[in-house]
Amino acid sequence: LHVVLCLSPIGEAFRERVRMFPGLVNCTTIDWFTEWPSDALYEVASKLLEEENLGGDEVKSNICRVFVTAHTSVSEASDKMLQSLKRHNYVTPTNYLETLNTYRLLLKEKRASVGEQAQKLSGGLEKLGETSVQVGEMQVVCEDKKVVVAKAKKDCE
Repeated sequence: LHVVLCLSPIGEAFRERVRMFPGLVNCTTIDWFTEWPSDALYEVASKLLEEENLGGDEVKSNICRVFVTAHTSVSEASDKMLQSLKRHNYVTPTNYLETLNTYRLLLKEKRASVGEQAQKLSGGLEKLGETSVQVGEMQVVCEDKKVVVAKAKKDCE
């Protein structure tokens, strides 16, 4: 019989379970998942962003590097915080995946928003063009009316 049990080592609940059920530690094999290396973080980012149109391979590569740098710098800052403040801040691969998915969602929302604004701008420019044509026609009519008014004025004198 094999049972896979996944527990988060974060918080008091894990400590209580280990105290209440010592067999969890004594009679099991524990796999502690460590941080992903930078190469793995880069590959995950490039795989998740491969369907996104980001302007080119170089831009996509740079964006992936930014994600890797951000994740590793947060991890390093968490280590410094643990040393100085004695407070744990866990930076997990799940955080990294959530960051990537949030970026993709935000990118989609912003593209939709910019698309709507571009359509509004296009419609406004079209209306300005139509108005310009109408003003030109009205100026021609106005010039004709000026001639008629000047003639009528001259006749009145």
